[in-house]
Amino acid sequence: MSFARELLVLMIITLVGFALRVGDLGRESIWLDEAFSLDMAAHTPSEIVRGEPLDPGNPPGYYILLHGWLKTFGSTVESGRAFSGFFGTLGIVAIWLLARAAGQSAGVALLASLLVAVSPPLVYLSREVRVYSLFTLMVTLAAAAAEGIIHQRFRSALERTLLWIAFTICAATLSYLHYYSFLLLAVFGLYLFARLLGQGIGPIVCLFISYGVIVSAFLPWLPMFKQQIAMGTTRAGATWLQHLFVLPLYSVAGTTLVWKEDGMLAVAGMTALCLGLIYLPSLYWSWKGRTLSAVSLALPFGLIAIAVFISVAKSPMLQSRYLSPIFPCLMLLIASGIVAGWSLWPRAARVISTAIAGMMIASLTILYLGGHKEDWRPISRFIDEQNKSLPTYCYEDVAGLSLRYYAPKLTIKTIDPVRLHFSPAAERWQKEGLIKEWETTEEGFWFVLYLSLGETMPELAAIDGWLREHFDVVHETGSKVDAPLFPFLHLYQLKAKPKAP
Repeated sequence: MSFARELLVLMIITLVGFALRVGDLGRESIWLDEAFSLDMAAHTPSEIVRGEPLDPGNPPGYYILLHGWLKTFGSTVESGRAFSGFFGTLGIVAIWLLARAAGQSAGVALLASLLVAVSPPLVYLSREVRVYSLFTLMVTLAAAAAEGIIHQRFRSALERTLLWIAFTICAATLSYLHYYSFLLLAVFGLYLFARLLGQGIGPIVCLFISYGVIVSAFLPWLPMFKQQIAMGTTRAGATWLQHLFVLPLYSVAGTTLVWKEDGMLAVAGMTALCLGLIYLPSLYWSWKGRTLSAVSLALPFGLIAIAVFISVAKSPMLQSRYLSPIFPCLMLLIASGIVAGWSLWPRAARVISTAIAGMMIASLTILYLGGHKEDWRPISRFIDEQNKSLPTYCYEDVAGLSLRYYAPKLTIKTIDPVRLHFSPAAERWQKEGLIKEWETTEEGFWFVLYLSLGETMPELAAIDGWLREHFDVVHETGSKVDAPLFPFLHLYQLKAKPKAP
């Protein structure tokens, strides 16, 4: 295949991926993480850098870039999702660059690009106002630069210098996008050291210089990072083993085909199918056909190994979304295996190709036809139609961000489930002055009971009983009364009980 034809095919694949990522971005409601991203990006870059406010789990780079985008294209959820879709589309070209830098054929590179373009999890994450599509792009570009560095003995001095600069910039950027970059940088460092060890002292010196620059670039943010560490580092504490277990399924089909709500037996079956019918044959065929790229193994399995070690030894930090930056490498592994398989065992390769296509098409179809996010639009309309003049209190506080986006004119106050954790006698609410505030609000108030944390979910019955005991319920709807309308929360219109004469 000529280079011009290869670029033409790549352009067509990229356009398909672009359409999947930016089509009908307003169909689904905003959800709490997206609302949080928009809330963070509403602040100026100087405020974000000073930690005013401070995201307890992420560095500031994404929010600063998102701020600039929203200022230019509008502060809507659709605009924020288009921002992610833009970087997700660039990721299609990035995996082609990585495949070619790793010495893969045009067929493998284009197939890897196609798999990334139609990958259900990568499409899904490229349609959210979150960092993952940008993070994945920068990881893939860093990997492409690393592969170029490994083969630098075939390049000119200028090309080698530019490759080191490109890798250093990409790697330094990663540390300001997501803290999983620390794990990835460890994998990149070990991988480059192992591959460059036989090329003399020069490349090793360049590697240490590069990492010195990367570390120095992060130092200005170090004080804020220490504050974030003090706020807590555990993420997905109770579920990290589940995330590890379903990774073969999630990396191929995402969450829309089969997921935990369908039952663990169905999830286990589909996970075993992805592992046994897709990954293991692809790995074997790419090894047998000599098309295996070291980076497609080193980056995914290195990151998983470090994440598992930290989760066992220190703090659970393994979550499916955090691992999404390695998915393009996994798609490269599958692509190299399928291409080799068509030469070695065409019938088996046909079966596996059909299985992958079927799973991805089915998952994408469900993604576009179904609803996958809690819809806050009917709730905001309902409050607005019933009595929008009443103050609205949200417990947990995360409900306030999503509700405020669709109802900016409502008076919304949030209750922090950590600092103001509910107790049977509501002592913390009493001490905070909330109960007095509610009892003296003559017209009443709205109470949004939205429980998402494992610590707060068991409180539903206790809070419901306490509210009914201390206030008159003027109106209610939600999980108990009107499940189809608001199946994920309970909404009360409350009023102070008349005082006894």
